[in-house]
Amino acid sequence: QTFFDARKATYKAPEYRKIVTLAVTPQSLAKVADITDGEAQKLYDSVKEKRFTTQEKREVQQIIFKPGEESLAQAALDKIKGGAKFETIATERNLTLPDINLGLLEQGSFSDPAIAKAAFSTGAGNVSAVVESRFGPAILRVVKIEPASVKPFDQAKEEIKRELAAAKAKGEIRKLYEKIEDARTSGKVLEQAAKAAGQNVRIIEAIALNGLDKSGSVVKDVVASTQLLAAAFASDIGVDNETLTI
Repeated sequence: QTFFDARKATYKAPEYRKIVTLAVTPQSLAKVADITDGEAQKLYDSVKEKRFTTQEKREVQQIIFKPGEESLAQAALDKIKGGAKFETIATERNLTLPDINLGLLEQGSFSDPAIAKAAFSTGAGNVSAVVESRFGPAILRVVKIEPASVKPFDQAKEEIKRELAAAKAKGEIRKLYEKIEDARTSGKVLEQAAKAAGQNVRIIEAIALNGLDKSGSVVKDVVASTQLLAAAFASDIGVDNETLTI
């Protein structure tokens, strides 16, 4: 008994509730089949550049010299052209690989426009001419080029159709909500009110306040689960709760 009393929490099972719920959201009302390829193509074309295009990236290394050291920068460049390694020049400047590596960047991600311009006008594996950067003369090496790519329409079509269908469904939510509330006001329970509006409720047989079922698994796809479960566990058997706005 002493052992048990000291460890009661270990033997305590959580409370579970069986709930009936109906989610009316753009996603639940969306009718993807009603969206034509033409509608999807039109949206794809308007957002292709922004959403479905990956810009070219370049991995760049740079060695920066102090302002006024243009001659040293040119001498270093001449050494590289003569066969010296870029890393060797960096070592001579007391720079390590992390010091010179700028990473894999899009052209607009460089902090210095002059460096960006030089990086994107130099071929892979090549070293730029001396660049007048905002911090001083610099030489760059383009280590790798990752070309730009565009996700084709066929691969983006279903995503776009779901998006368009959800947008169209937003206008139906208020109408459906009012229809269900009218039915509930007239005395119908949620299952009956939903059926009258052409909707199907979801019955969750057992769920704890933390969203787990009796096996300890998360009950999936519970819309606004935190709000919903708080309301359900604050309610009582047979009570039709007020609608939750999410």
